[in-house]
Amino acid sequence: MKDTYELDPCDLRYMCEPDVFEFESTADIEPLDEVIGQARAVQAIDFGLNMKSPGYNIFVTGIEGTGKSTITNDITRKHAETMPTPDDWCMVNNFQDPYRPKPLSVPSGKGVIISRQMDRLVQTLKNKLPKTFEDSAFQEKMNSAQETFAKQEVDQFKKLEQKAHERKLSIAKTNVGLQAIPVRDGKPLTQEDFQKLPKETQQQIETAVQEFQKEIDATIRDVNKIRQERGKSAEKLMAETTLSVVEEQMDFIMDAYEDCAEIKAYLQEVREDIVENVRDFLPSSQPAEKAPAFLFQPETPRFRNTRSMFWSIAGA
Repeated sequence: MKDTYELDPCDLRYMCEPDVFEFESTADIEPLDEVIGQARAVQAIDFGLNMKSPGYNIFVTGIEGTGKSTITNDITRKHAETMPTPDDWCMVNNFQDPYRPKPLSVPSGKGVIISRQMDRLVQTLKNKLPKTFEDSAFQEKMNSAQETFAKQEVDQFKKLEQKAHERKLSIAKTNVGLQAIPVRDGKPLTQEDFQKLPKETQQQIETAVQEFQKEIDATIRDVNKIRQERGKSAEKLMAETTLSVVEEQMDFIMDAYEDCAEIKAYLQEVREDIVENVRDFLPSSQPAEKAPAFLFQPETPRFRNTRSMFWSIAGA
């Protein structure tokens, strides 16, 4: 029995004679363009790829090492070559609702480009905006505007002091604000001296003080309005200056996407957000003597929106 089934070593190796082939090397023949032994799987993938309706997916499973990933990638690649080149899709910041980023369609191959452009824009503005606000031309405009409002405040208080002097009163700053104080012989009247006065005189002084306190309150309201206008003026000048710098840096990006209304609309939102949140681009450690303190926030720049303009890029 042993001798019947015993094999020689040469019987364990199959020899292929080269003479049976009609080519010199495998480089002379066309590669195999089909999958062998997986006709149903190929049909299923092809069927799935040709489904045009949304909501359909292809699920591929099988034993590891059988080449299913290679086959699937090969079939889908060949199928994609017959289709129009799709746009790139970018997930960008939603300025109306930061917790819900929105997709942005970008011409094919432009997704990575515009992402890099926006990153360079942020880096450029981080350097250029602080320098612009430090520039002497901006400082002169800001100081000129602030001096105008400061003079208006001083004039209001001078008028108030003049009225107080005419009524033999003075104005003192207390913990509760400005208070009218009666004056006698050029000096504030003490409580002790006030008590020594006749009742009728005391009543006259109290009435005068109460009436003048209304003038003080009215002046404070006017001064607060001036200070509000002062702040608005500063914000307006900052916004105008920021817009000028941002437009200078963004014009070439806008021009590159002249025919893409969706991208232009997004870039306009970016521009508006930068102008509105310009303090995010200004270092809090900047010396106070180089720029007014109200220009800066006490916190470290966050670049909340500009850093997240492009959350991810999906090139199809």
